[in-house]
Amino acid sequence: MAPRQVAPSSLACMQCFKSKCKCVSRPNGDGCERCHRLKKQCRPSDSVRKSANAQRRQNSAARIGALEEKVDSLVRLLSLVAHSGTADTAIEGDEGITTHRSRADSPTTSLSSPHVGETTVDTLANAPLDSDTSLTQDSETCLATFRDKMLPSFSFTYISPNVTAQQLQRDRPFLMRAIMAVASPCKQQKIAYGRELKEILAQITLIQNQSSLDLLHGLLVFTAWSYDQIINPSGTLSRLMLLAISLACDLRLDKPLPPDEHMMKPMVDDAYEREHNGSKHWFVAEEQRAVLACYALSSIISIYFAQIDAMKWKPRMDESLHAIEANKECSTDVAFAFQVRLQLLAQKAVQFREQREWDFARAGSDPGPALSANFYIRTLQTQLHQLGDALPLALQERGTLIMHKHYIELCVNETARNLYFHAHQGLASGSGGMGGHDIVGTSGGNTPGFDRLDFSWRSVGAIKAWMDTFFSLSPAECAGLSFIHMAQLARCLMVLYRLSTFVHPGWDCNLVRNTLDILLVLDGVAKNLELASSEAGEQLPDDQFMHLAGQMRKFRTKAATRMSRNATTVEDRRWLNGGEMISPGGSEGAALQDQMLLQPLSASDDAFLESIFRDFGDGWSV
Repeated sequence: MAPRQVAPSSLACMQCFKSKCKCVSRPNGDGCERCHRLKKQCRPSDSVRKSANAQRRQNSAARIGALEEKVDSLVRLLSLVAHSGTADTAIEGDEGITTHRSRADSPTTSLSSPHVGETTVDTLANAPLDSDTSLTQDSETCLATFRDKMLPSFSFTYISPNVTAQQLQRDRPFLMRAIMAVASPCKQQKIAYGRELKEILAQITLIQNQSSLDLLHGLLVFTAWSYDQIINPSGTLSRLMLLAISLACDLRLDKPLPPDEHMMKPMVDDAYEREHNGSKHWFVAEEQRAVLACYALSSIISIYFAQIDAMKWKPRMDESLHAIEANKECSTDVAFAFQVRLQLLAQKAVQFREQREWDFARAGSDPGPALSANFYIRTLQTQLHQLGDALPLALQERGTLIMHKHYIELCVNETARNLYFHAHQGLASGSGGMGGHDIVGTSGGNTPGFDRLDFSWRSVGAIKAWMDTFFSLSPAECAGLSFIHMAQLARCLMVLYRLSTFVHPGWDCNLVRNTLDILLVLDGVAKNLELASSEAGEQLPDDQFMHLAGQMRKFRTKAATRMSRNATTVEDRRWLNGGEMISPGGSEGAALQDQMLLQPLSASDDAFLESIFRDFGDGWSV
């Protein structure tokens, strides 16, 4: 009989190992005595231990890989800090202004923030998008789409044609994430990238309380091209815009720190004092473009959503605008500066309208301007024409700029129309008497009523010019339009619809429809958006431009129904000079406008004119 062997504890079967019993092997090698006696399956422990060890090795490899990624991120972070530290010592000319060249081959600027603490890009934003090959190819496609098709419509930053997605991810990681979020053709990808970008943005700005130029650029890109208000119907762009304004102010791009600051931090925080002293002369072109983009975009968003106020225009921003206009190294700066000046003009009209509405609400009737509103509006229109004439010939045929110009003309006309609406209400209700500046026609009609219709026809003309330019855009140009131009499109359509259904004895809705048929316009817009969808590579009916095209067709259906239901025939059209209808460009309108302009100006009028021409008279240079 063969001797029985007691297995060492390290080789005991699983049953004996768990029971902490001796494991005695059977003579024939078929398991152990205990398992045989208890009629249990005798399983050796080495196979289980091998699988457990393999799992441990796999987990260790995963942890090592994660640590290696963190080390790589730290190395990139340290390299950015080292690069910033060495570059900040460079001296340009005799002025001693610190500059360093962007690694993205920008012709004018640094990519880092002016503050030492802000040159460090957060690890979250700096993490690679993905190492997958297909995603890398997608990122190159998205970058090319953004740079070639989207950025020309609102060129507030510079990305060299030679920069790859990998380089941009290394140097401007948050901007690259924003580009992926706005340039991906698929709606689901947009949602995924956009959600990830918002989470990173909240973590960096709210939890870690960091600010950087890269964050500001990425946020502006996402706000301008994400169409987030369409993808997420419950939200608007107002909150994102306020965050962008906060970043710009935190970076001191809008104004320098006042000499009589009241904060105690400089006295108790040495790091804060070093940052402030090291950055008081720092102001480069990318930062100038960023703060101007904040202003222009906030102006559009405040007008469209009516939820926030536009960013306040400040002297340093005026200096930035002059510097951008004078910059000859970047070919896109002239067009960008033109857009900013247009929005300045629009904001002037909006502020004047709001002030008059507040005065009207307080007084209960329109007090009547000391200087006729007609003269004010014509002054703004003159400035608009001067801006257009000063634009270089090479840019006077660019569709996006011409559309923006016609939109500002519409803003000015709509401001005038609303001003005269309040004036006409006050006169019609008898709550306010006629002032010295109110002109009464020979037939008894009053100037405010006439001018409201006159400016309504001007609005029709501006909308028609805008639409003609929009329909001339190529599908690629249409696919690259930012929210700035989509907001313009929405306002043009809504104003045209209201004017097509405006009931007034002196207003001919049929003439409006013959001039510009709202239903045909909506058909054309939907078709253009479908072509843009094809150009952008969209494949699903709920993707961005296909969704917008569907909204236009829905708008058309409702407009057609309401217009047919509300169609009425106005029998009494004898409103002005023997019953003549007011038509665009009528001689009666020109005569009355000239009569108003012959009125004497008061001292308050002089101050008012001085405020207008101070802001716009000498600002444009190319």
